[in-house]
Amino acid sequence: MHKLNSVARGFTLIETVVALSVLALGVAGIAQLRHTAYRHITVTQEVQEASYFANTHLAALSSNDASPKAAAGVQSGEYPRGSEANPYPWTLTLTPLDEKALQPELLSLSTKVRPLNASLSVWVDQGVRELRFHTLLLLDPIEQKESAQPKPELRLTK
Repeated sequence: MHKLNSVARGFTLIETVVALSVLALGVAGIAQLRHTAYRHITVTQEVQEASYFANTHLAALSSNDASPKAAAGVQSGEYPRGSEANPYPWTLTLTPLDEKALQPELLSLSTKVRPLNASLSVWVDQGVRELRFHTLLLLDPIEQKESAQPKPELRLTK
């Protein structure tokens, strides 16, 4: 005798298709999440590397050795990267501070140092994002009169 109300065992075709669709959506979501995370990590590494170059550049400008090179104006260039990567383009704007902008007690400072406002822009993420760095440089004043005696040169010998 056969039972008319037998319990079916296994999955129907519709249940299998629905389960595979949910699984496919989950895998696609995880793949997209992984791609986005990798992209953010890459951009973060670029920002860190470009920030290091910019901070080193600004620190070199404030040293006494670079004082003659730090003239008011706009400079540009590229920070090198690895062999296969694009370099980081940068633009440096040096503007002298107006003596009127200095407080009265600091006016005498302008005869002892040369204050410059330094604005450095570096582009990362294939030129899409701009990083901006600003600092105040207090450099030695440019001497109006050169002394008659030549300055001694330092030479390194082996």
